[in-house]
Amino acid sequence: MPPPINGGVRPTAGAPDVLAQMSYAAPVEPEPRERAAWIDAEVTALVASLPTLPGPRLATIRAEALALAAELDGRAATVATTLAAVLAEYEAGRAVLEGWGLVATAAHALTRAVAGAIGGLAAVQFELETLLPVQAAAPRPPTTPDVPLAALARRR
Repeated sequence: MPPPINGGVRPTAGAPDVLAQMSYAAPVEPEPRERAAWIDAEVTALVASLPTLPGPRLATIRAEALALAAELDGRAATVATTLAAVLAEYEAGRAVLEGWGLVATAAHALTRAVAGAIGGLAAVQFELETLLPVQAAAPRPPTTPDVPLAALARRR
């Protein structure tokens, strides 16, 4: 007799082993539309958790955004990559919380773009880039001195 299962309930004699009959198919990769809609829903849901954003959840969303960018091309791929970079900044705590509305708007616009509803994502790209740290080049040394050379000589 088989041992009790779930608090003493025993399987009936001769019952087919359901688990043995199940066939497992390989997991199906989500389509870009589904992936973009998931990103949009997750980013929108995180509004409720402000001012603290859960780092592991942001990392998961960022990974999905990068996977979506790999499937897309053109401006939509660029927006997805920038969205992932912005999410990395939020994950590290280096972005302002007031900008989360821009992130949610960008995720929604990306979803609509992937679905083919809109085409112009240049403004969305610009708004996301305003949340990233400035990547300024090192200042060039002046080619001529700022003061006359005669002023640099020591006076006695």
